[in-house]
Amino acid sequence: MNENTKGLYYINYDLNEELKQIINNQISFAQNVTHPHYLPNLPNYSVYHVPLEKYLKKYNKIPSKPDKLAFLLLLTYSSEQIRNFNSIKELKLSFNDEESDFTIIDEKKLDYQDNAVVNVNTNFTNTCICSKSIRNIYIVQNKHTNITFQVGCECITKHGLVSYEELKVHKEKLQELKKKQDERKKEREEGKEEGYYENERNNNKILKEENKQMKEENKQMKEENKQMKEEDKRMKSINKEIKAELKELNKSGFKIYINKNCYFCKRDGIYKSTDKICICSTCSPSNNKLLKQNINFEIKKALEDCLHCDLPFINTSKKCCELCRNCKKIVKINFCKMCKSQFVLGINKNDLYCDVCDENLINCFDCKRELLKQQSQNLRCYKCNHRNINNLILINCQYCDVEIEVSEKDKWRTCCKKCYVNNISLQKCNSCDDMFKKLPHQSWKKTCTTCFYKNKT
Repeated sequence: MNENTKGLYYINYDLNEELKQIINNQISFAQNVTHPHYLPNLPNYSVYHVPLEKYLKKYNKIPSKPDKLAFLLLLTYSSEQIRNFNSIKELKLSFNDEESDFTIIDEKKLDYQDNAVVNVNTNFTNTCICSKSIRNIYIVQNKHTNITFQVGCECITKHGLVSYEELKVHKEKLQELKKKQDERKKEREEGKEEGYYENERNNNKILKEENKQMKEENKQMKEENKQMKEEDKRMKSINKEIKAELKELNKSGFKIYINKNCYFCKRDGIYKSTDKICICSTCSPSNNKLLKQNINFEIKKALEDCLHCDLPFINTSKKCCELCRNCKKIVKINFCKMCKSQFVLGINKNDLYCDVCDENLINCFDCKRELLKQQSQNLRCYKCNHRNINNLILINCQYCDVEIEVSEKDKWRTCCKKCYVNNISLQKCNSCDDMFKKLPHQSWKKTCTTCFYKNKT
């Protein structure tokens, strides 16, 4: 990069009015989709280098590659932007951490075996906008006009068309394309079907993943088997100790103590044969023996069926229609908004109505309020039905904004009774000097009702 220009390499021309006119003329072709020389469709750009060569020939100059590149870059801007440019240095590039006007949208790598793109003299018909033949092609887009063109890696780096990080990403993609092209070439030479090596690589990858997963599963199974053996060994030892202790406790010959499972944790333990429900010391709220005795004593009173699973459980909350400990983890109890009865729903759901009310729920035809469908098939709520039968309408009080019901003939009313009493005032009639009633918003009213209609006739 030429540090004096802070952008493109040194170029042999200035952006004067004559050159702007040439550029605007060429833009009408370069950005016309129907024109045969539409810029994004061209594999090389010699047709647009000719006007620049003719222009510089007047000054006995030959355009360099940077000259051609800068000229083609200007063709990707709109005519209005070209008129506003005072210098080529105003083109926004990625130097000095600035955001460039250009971005890479695609990349492709030409194959020597592709006869459609090979040129005998230059090896490839595809050229960079600087006129140099290229094999690794980057499709670059102007962010303002979306016009695209092809350019090589060297010009992108040298002239800072895009940032280094963006170029690095697309270089990696080109390397993948090269690898695939080499594989295609090898497949053609060996007479194998297209995509043979890619499929083989994918199959090997899948096989490795499957083998790795199988090893992990085998390792997990071994650990589980080991844990199961240790658990069996531990349980045998516990059962042996329980049997020995039961034998010692029941020496008298009466089975006062028996081996049972804890009601909560299902672990084996030694309990009294008279206990209705056995609770181990771990699950019991206290190690106090008296408390345990009281729990067993009150067990019949506290035992009830779960509202969800219908299994018996100890209801410690002393409330009817409760859930057992397991069901509380998945469901909850709610009161129906309509019939006020209890119903069970999922722990994460927020239903407001039970299933019966939900099926018969409709919206009022007038006010859209929710109500239960009655046998009479009335589509209105009580209030709306009352208004409909008596031909009443709702109006808002002008003072307190409260809705009031009035008949059709009284729809002239503007306020409720309370506001009428609080705001009414007496005023002297301008015609007959009698006093008449008047509200604050009736500023137009200057006479009494009798004089008003008398003057009207």
